Amino acid sequence: MWLLPSVQARFNSPLSKTELLQRIQANTTNRIFEWTDKPFRGQIADSSFELHRIRWFNNVSNRPRITGTVEPLLNGEGSELKLRIWLYPVGFWFGAFIVLLISLVAMLIVVEPVRSSSMSPLAIFIPFGILGFGLASVLGPFWVEVKSLRLLLTKLLLLTEITPA
Repeated sequence: MWLLPSVQARFNSPLSKTELLQRIQANTTNRIFEWTDKPFRGQIADSSFELHRIRWFNNVSNRPRITGTVEPLLNGEGSELKLRIWLYPVGFWFGAFIVLLISLVAMLIVVEPVRSSSMSPLAIFIPFGILGFGLASVLGPFWVEVKSLRLLLTKLLLLTEITPA
């Protein structure tokens, strides 16, 4: 979806396709209620995967989903990883709805006193400030998490980026 923030990148790895998928599998669990030291939870198929990071504080609104496909390089030495990190849609839209609702309530509270001249006309910008703060509180942690995920995946899978995001 083009309305959700996402990052797409391509990486090369000296590991073969099967070694790369085995390394992803070794760092992934598919059980929901399991205490583990593995950094990811998700599913791995033949040459693709869908993961998300395991945190003890699991905030769905800024938890990115990681999808990727692994293909062997044409020269046979290593593999190519196509990676997409994107925001969890339900959390984003629920957060946007709540922030919009709060902004509309603030607008209703502020408009009447401004119209009757008992409040400064600058108060009309309060709902826009709430909206901006709400979006920043969802998108800011998402971009911080994207940066840490890229560093972790690069280290775990011995990746070198070939197309920057």
